[in-house]
Amino acid sequence: MVPPPPCDASVTTINARVSITRETLNPGPNETIVYYDGWSGNCWDSTQDAFVLAPLGTGPVTFSISIYDSQGLSIRYTDAAGAWAPGQTLDATKTVVFGAVTSKGRIQTPLSNWPIPGLPPQEQAEFSGFAFSPDGKTLTFTDRDNTGQDYHFGVWLVDPVSPGTGAEYRFISDPGTQSKGVGNR
Repeated sequence: MVPPPPCDASVTTINARVSITRETLNPGPNETIVYYDGWSGNCWDSTQDAFVLAPLGTGPVTFSISIYDSQGLSIRYTDAAGAWAPGQTLDATKTVVFGAVTSKGRIQTPLSNWPIPGLPPQEQAEFSGFAFSPDGKTLTFTDRDNTGQDYHFGVWLVDPVSPGTGAEYRFISDPGTQSKGVGNR
């Protein structure tokens, strides 16, 4: 169970969940839309649909992300290389995808693994320690400080029994932004 807010300076780990649900809509004849949703966890603000980390102070923050598959879809982690089948080795570094936030508060694309290409050298060590738990169900990584540039992040997941192709999907989480995309997240 993921602890609910509040989020304050005593929090050093964000216990996040990718709480996946799959819904199929048929908006018209011969047209089907399959979509997935959502995120939750401590420091999650459902009204902003974002992790709001400003109360955490300036120290390091660890994200611990687990999959909550309430529909029993066998959703699992994958990575940018598409590894997910039994016997394939996942690269935790390539399972998280990032995008910098522009001065207008929008996500810069294309999204990428860390470090985002073109970052100044002092920013390239912002995230580290990408790893899976021994059972492969929890992904962790550390943000070295809760100051400076904002980054949006997501994780690669796969629905192996999707009604479509079973393709990989990036589930993007908004960690919260300030007016100019800088400052505490």
